[in-house]
Amino acid sequence: MSVIGFLVLSFFGGCEEVQTLELTNERVKVVEGANGLIYELHNSDELFLVDVHSHYDKGEHVLLGRLKRGPQNCCEVVIGHIDIAVFDPDGYLIEAFSTHYKPRNIPKTGFKSSGFKSRFSAEVPEGSTVRLAYHSENKYLDAKSAGGKLNCSESKALLFDN
Repeated sequence: MSVIGFLVLSFFGGCEEVQTLELTNERVKVVEGANGLIYELHNSDELFLVDVHSHYDKGEHVLLGRLKRGPQNCCEVVIGHIDIAVFDPDGYLIEAFSTHYKPRNIPKTGFKSSGFKSRFSAEVPEGSTVRLAYHSENKYLDAKSAGGKLNCSESKALLFDN
C-alpha cells in the first residue's frame, strides 16, 4: 500500500482500526468494533460486507450490516446468504449460523446494497472474532435449527483458519 493510500485509509478509518489482508482470491477486512469484538469480513471483487457492527439487546448480541455490490457487479442477479462464525480469543468456535439479507436480490441502482440482521449468544468474551462471508449458493442451507437460526452445512465462515 502506498503512503498516500495508508494516509487516506487512516483519515477515513475514524475510530475503528482497519487492517486489510490478502487471502487467495478473497479480500479480508479486519475491523475492531467499539464493543471489544473483532469483525473479520471476507469480501470478493464483486461483493463487500460493510457497516458491520453489533450491540446488546435483551441479553443477546444483535449483528447488523450490509452486503454491497462492487463496481464490477452492476447487473448480475445476486442471490445467496451470509455465513457467520463466532470464535473466542483463543480461536475456539462459539457459534456458527447463517442469515439472509434483504432485499434478497441486491438493488442495481442507488446504494446497491442489502441489509442483514441476526442475533447471537451474549456469552462472547471481549476480543472474540466474528467472521462473516458471503455464500452464493442456498442449496446448503438447512431448515432453521432449534434456536431459530439458519444453518449452512458448507459454511464459508468455517473454511478459513482462525
